[in-house]
Amino acid sequence: TSKPPETLVGRRLVKVAMGVYGGTGNDIQDAEDLEWIGWQDETFNEAFTRRHYPKARIRHRVDDMLAMCAMARSGMGAAMLPCYVGDTDAGLRRIVNAPITEGVMDLWVLTHPDVRRSARVRALTAFIADSILAHRELFEGGRPCPSPTSLPGE
Repeated sequence: TSKPPETLVGRRLVKVAMGVYGGTGNDIQDAEDLEWIGWQDETFNEAFTRRHYPKARIRHRVDDMLAMCAMARSGMGAAMLPCYVGDTDAGLRRIVNAPITEGVMDLWVLTHPDVRRSARVRALTAFIADSILAHRELFEGGRPCPSPTSLPGE
């Protein structure tokens, strides 16, 4: 979220960059000409896919990110995915190398104010924050992307 509920306390850790992904074996050249795998919820499609690619033809709609990844992997179209998902899937590659960082969500570690001083809660939130911040580049889309010809297994 870009604005967590006022009833919770915590801190923003990273922005969750998005990227355009397709299967590694697919020869996709121009994102404007793609068929897309979109979300069932049209709000997401408008906020991300069509905002950046107004001519996007959303051919398939899903309500599950794993299904979206599998469909993109198999060549059914392009998918707008969080970079931490797409960049770690060996069967996907970024079609557009530059990540989308405008209008994306923030990732927070939050807790209820009544338990924030608990040693266990502090230890858990510190562990979560440290784990995520150790992979900041991955979440924010800055992880280097191999070229399609240098991907493992090709």
